Amino acid sequence: MTAKSVLNKTYIEAFFFALMVATSESYALLYFTRQGLGPLEVALMSTLPLLLGAFSQIWIPKILPERALGTGVLASIFTQIVGLGFLVYCTLLPEMNFPLIVAGLSLYWIGGQTCAPLWLDWVGQLTGNQADFSEYLSKRNKLTTIMIMVLYFSFSLLIDSEFQFPFFALFIVGLTARVISFAWQFYLHQKSKPHLRYQKRKQASTEPEVTEVFDYESLKPLKYFFLWTSLFRFTVNLSGPFFLPYMVNELKLTTIHYVFLTSIPFLGRALFVNNWGRASSGLKSFWGIQIALVFISIIPLLWTFNSSLPYLAGLEFFSGIFWGGFELTSILMVQSLAKNHMRRYLGFHMALMTIFSVAGAMLGGMILKMGVDYHQLFVFSSVARLCVAIGLILSARQFSELKLTKLAAIPYLTSVLSLRPSMSNIGRILLGKAP
Repeated sequence: MTAKSVLNKTYIEAFFFALMVATSESYALLYFTRQGLGPLEVALMSTLPLLLGAFSQIWIPKILPERALGTGVLASIFTQIVGLGFLVYCTLLPEMNFPLIVAGLSLYWIGGQTCAPLWLDWVGQLTGNQADFSEYLSKRNKLTTIMIMVLYFSFSLLIDSEFQFPFFALFIVGLTARVISFAWQFYLHQKSKPHLRYQKRKQASTEPEVTEVFDYESLKPLKYFFLWTSLFRFTVNLSGPFFLPYMVNELKLTTIHYVFLTSIPFLGRALFVNNWGRASSGLKSFWGIQIALVFISIIPLLWTFNSSLPYLAGLEFFSGIFWGGFELTSILMVQSLAKNHMRRYLGFHMALMTIFSVAGAMLGGMILKMGVDYHQLFVFSSVARLCVAIGLILSARQFSELKLTKLAAIPYLTSVLSLRPSMSNIGRILLGKAP
């Protein structure tokens, strides 16, 4: 079997991957929140598995020999299967076992986030050159995203129908889909062996250690960027994990309405991400970060004004535009300053933000447990976000190339929002974030 044939057959695995995502991780938090979890439990369930996944994504691929890429992918998928098995078992218990839920979600995200870089390296060896790799990845991402969204909506209709498709059966579908994708990936791994090209690893890396990055004057802005955006993630998660219980417990949304609202940000991201890229050449990306943080700051406050579905849908679309802009411009910012070391610093930045996310979620959970209602927490989170956003803007003024003025901000924002949106980005949708 040729390398191209192996790549073509990965689209079969992509379908079962999409089926797993649409029936497991997309509904797990909703199901367990509906079972009556408290604020601190929701905070832990929403953030701790992602933290463990982020660290495993950084360290496990580093220690894995290059010849073990295919085996590493299979081991990561198997870890996800074990996690899904735990979640299925939790739905059968007469009472909730919270430690087992967290263990299941943690194994799921450790397996999933570890698998991603290993799988990308495996595909990279099969494609042979960057152009083919980018073309394949764009096509697969686009098809996978469309399949996830179609399946996600379809199962919401089944859940809310007279048939009332049970969550236990939903998770069984996700588990079965991942088992099939594991078997198919094993088959592809065997067929790909003749086409893999291994290179001898260097004995010592010539890259600077992460701690060295701040010693270089040209990279000094990254120190402020990492610090302030991590603090911002802390303020985001003061309220972020609790929009789900608010929608479930206060707004009493049906599954269809919940799925509709949580899907809207994907559309905002997809339609406007190209606009952010066009407006953010070079260090102008830091202008985009500053603008995006200000608009993201007011989103929780806007949730307190109205609870009608059309209003919240518009708000979620607005949220998707600016979260997508923040995520893209953050990558472009690191790329502009870190050059060849971008992957290392992006991993460090992600891990740092995840740590702050867990801390913010735990504090938000404790505040709710003290008797504060959801709207008060949303207002508090907005104020905290805005304070950090202003701190970042003021900090950036010491770097003349990053300084954002009114004369620069208005045309930048106008260019982002007025350029014709493009559906070509549907395959590059970033994972949804809390409002």
